Amino acid sequence: MAYRTVIPGLPGGPLETSFPVVIDLIPTWRHNRPGIKLRGAFETTQHNTSNWRTLARAEMNYVIGGAGGRMASWHYTADDEIVGVTLPVDEVGWHAGDGSGPGNMSTVACELTMQRAMVENPTRWRRARRNAAEMMGKTAARKGAPPPGKYHHDYSGKNCPILLRNNATWNQEYWEDYAAFYAMEREAMGATPPDPADGVIYIGDTVRTLVNLNLRQQPTTHSPVIATLTSGTDAVVNGRWASADGYGWLPVRVPGIGEGAVAMGDSSGAWLVKVADVPPEPEPEYVDAVPIPALLDTDLKKDYDTATGIITDDTGHDFIFTADVIEFVVPTVAGEFAVENPRPIKAPYTIGDRAIGAWLVENRQGVWHYVLAGGDDEWVRVPYANTRRVSDAPLLGDATP
Repeated sequence: MAYRTVIPGLPGGPLETSFPVVIDLIPTWRHNRPGIKLRGAFETTQHNTSNWRTLARAEMNYVIGGAGGRMASWHYTADDEIVGVTLPVDEVGWHAGDGSGPGNMSTVACELTMQRAMVENPTRWRRARRNAAEMMGKTAARKGAPPPGKYHHDYSGKNCPILLRNNATWNQEYWEDYAAFYAMEREAMGATPPDPADGVIYIGDTVRTLVNLNLRQQPTTHSPVIATLTSGTDAVVNGRWASADGYGWLPVRVPGIGEGAVAMGDSSGAWLVKVADVPPEPEPEYVDAVPIPALLDTDLKKDYDTATGIITDDTGHDFIFTADVIEFVVPTVAGEFAVENPRPIKAPYTIGDRAIGAWLVENRQGVWHYVLAGGDDEWVRVPYANTRRVSDAPLLGDATP
């Protein structure tokens, strides 16, 4: 099974990998996401976590949550199942131990996890090392940085990645894999787009049954049959390939029937054929923008606290008060608020535009202002990072913007 994922900050469109890529970025307001663009000659920096207890998801949660107050951040985290992305690969991370030197300022970092159970399993540990090398080698290819890359030790002198540096076989395999994946990606960058009938199946592709085929609840011949799909039935691949009972299985979604798993074929031939690639993302349907009414003059020098009765929200990085005035520091497209399927509002706020803040909400996508766009019930949301607070809420009884 191959996966295609758009990696934030990586040029060239979706990156094809042999493992799932999980994107969960450090919020822009966290102290350990500096928001500085990489500069200088690009390189890659490989690390080990030096933590015998954790796999990739736990390490991602740690750095997304602020790294325990440490000034620490990195781009990729690899184990034997996934590679996680926690920083756009065109941004600086704090990982190399060289301050404003080239390790931090010019390189993309990957933390290779070393959970004891994984490392002590030769198959799992080999796959984890290979996953890290694939992600880094292909990233280097996209960024035009020929192998070899760097180790953490090259910048700070620290014995890191400790397991790769202290085992000659693992060290050699990593750099051989890295070079092979670099070459593979460079070749792919110059190749023509794949034909939908090339047989390579990705999550989101549409496949068609070539024979009558059982759709089962789980990828095994012992699992209950949901339905028998007649030859010519189309299904959408919605998960990772698996192997069981001598068959390869694909998880699929069949319109009008449901989700399950189907066997792909046997020694006599394939039972499925790909008939369509992943459909492109649809263009958003824009709604009309509501102009922000002109704000009254506001005294930006007031030093009073917010008046009694005005709600506050402590976000951990700033106090934002209901009715505070915020100003946009970058052009921003706002999104609808309180609708089942939010749509973007087409006309963006421009630099210097102001709005009245309502409250902040944090979710997995980031931190959002909800602002009044005009009228009592016309609210939109905008990224907190795109704004700055320029005044306190007016005192009760003052003229309000």
